[in-house]
Amino acid sequence: MLTLLGQGSADAGLSIICAPNDTLVNTALEASAEQLSILNWNHRLGGSSAPLRFTRYIVAHDACWRPGLAWLATEFPKYFESHPDSGSEKLWGSGQYMDYRGNEEGDIESFWRRLNLTTNWDATFPWPWWGNYMPTEPEWLDCLPVGHNAPGTGVVQPWNRKYGKNRHLTKDWQCERMNHSAVRGWYDKLQRRLGAGTLYYGNAFEFGSWTVDPAEPLVGCDPMPAAGSGNHSAYCEANVALRTMADAILRTKGGGLLEETRGHASPCNPPPDGCGARIAPGMTIGDPGVESFQEFLLGVLRNQMKYTPGAGLAMDRQDHCVGFRIGGDDGVSYDAEHGGVTSHLGQGFKKIMRRFAKELHAQKQALFLSSTGNRRLDFSEAMDGFFDEIGDSPGSFAVNGLLAINQPLVTWCHNCEMQMRSRIACTRVANQEACV
Repeated sequence: MLTLLGQGSADAGLSIICAPNDTLVNTALEASAEQLSILNWNHRLGGSSAPLRFTRYIVAHDACWRPGLAWLATEFPKYFESHPDSGSEKLWGSGQYMDYRGNEEGDIESFWRRLNLTTNWDATFPWPWWGNYMPTEPEWLDCLPVGHNAPGTGVVQPWNRKYGKNRHLTKDWQCERMNHSAVRGWYDKLQRRLGAGTLYYGNAFEFGSWTVDPAEPLVGCDPMPAAGSGNHSAYCEANVALRTMADAILRTKGGGLLEETRGHASPCNPPPDGCGARIAPGMTIGDPGVESFQEFLLGVLRNQMKYTPGAGLAMDRQDHCVGFRIGGDDGVSYDAEHGGVTSHLGQGFKKIMRRFAKELHAQKQALFLSSTGNRRLDFSEAMDGFFDEIGDSPGSFAVNGLLAINQPLVTWCHNCEMQMRSRIACTRVANQEACV
């Protein structure tokens, strides 16, 4: 939306509004002293491509940007309103992203009450490998080498390089025993003690544990180790699953897997290899527009709702939407740097989010988005709220406030004075920011 205001005493404004339900790949507003431009690119034209249409609305109003935004929110309510079956009305208030086990007492629990805690995004990371966010096995070992885990009493599970070219680290991991009952109990305790709901972790792109290219032999997994038995089983299970959806994997122009460069804080291979965001060691990236990957993701969500019912799910890493799958074809995208016809991950993200929302709403649960960059209204169509872990910068908070004018919005407060063993979050209630 671009709003022009009258000069001087003229009480007049004009908003030029882009329709969020148009098919959009990349879009931006470009401003200079001479002109303002609304740009769209990476769209496929000609041949067998479907007709391409960009809709612009010109809305006259008073000399303020708010009437233009009000018109947009009224005309396209599903981009601004929580679904009536999401249960999101219970999640208005303060939020945290923490490893909650139900044994916190005293000052910390008193602090949460003063914070009016209503929402926790689960940071126990209770899963055996990245992508399998709730196993079907009743018990498993969590040996995850990334995340916010705080392992308690567990067992040490050795891991070494005897399986050849696989990308994993050479050390012993402190593994932690997990089971459905324990995780469900943590969620129940938080709800019972503080009236706060828990959001599951979701990720529509990142996958795997020490992933191996499906084109290469998978060594050390015949016979398969017992499911959920440690990092050997995590390696085997993740790579066996990856082979069932190899067509969804992002690859470099040379045909290899995208890899980390210097660890978690480094970007994966930048364009022209098609990945525009960061990945952690041992992971690969999938295209959520591919049916086989969509079915895997939906299966994991159903396990989360079945075994550890919470208040909903927060979808992480929207920043991967900028990527392209070289050799893919979403029927929409084109980019010479990625071989011409390609698949834009943002298109697949919108499709799988609609399916996630349908599943969650059927259980009266909400779908939240952790945008982590690339904040766009068209990516928010299926969302019931926002939990932005890097949203407390001035620019991010301003954009989030516009996206969530009628929905719950929680953002981290990295500079709050009282951290209390947890990451404290700001909240917006009735368009006001608070950090208690």
